[in-house]
Amino acid sequence: SLALALIVSVFFLLFFKTILFISFDEEYARTRKVGVQLMNYILISFVALTIVLSIKVAGIILVISLLTIPQVSANLFFKDFKRIVFASVILGFLGSVGGLLLSYYLNIPSGASIIFLLVVIFISMRVLKLIINRR
Repeated sequence: SLALALIVSVFFLLFFKTILFISFDEEYARTRKVGVQLMNYILISFVALTIVLSIKVAGIILVISLLTIPQVSANLFFKDFKRIVFASVILGFLGSVGGLLLSYYLNIPSGASIIFLLVVIFISMRVLKLIINRR
């Protein structure tokens, strides 16, 4: 898992602008001779490897939750890709560590407590966004 995390991190650091370019306008990236299909295959492979390695450790529901809830939560407040990625990592980390602490002190399953905390974070951020939009 650590090796995959390092490989994905280095890949994103090296190809961040290309990934950003493809993420926002795939057709335009193709006209600029960017290897869109190759990049998509590499990214899909990283997602698949992450899911396969993580399922053994955490279970499918926790893996899917960790891959979606932090990103959706970050997307509520940020539109810049860099900020969404950074906020997603922070939210995922806080949800995981907080869920593990909650699990330890309440003597409940860790996967369920992590997902619960991530959902609470999402709902809190959603309510905060609604309050901000009303003003």
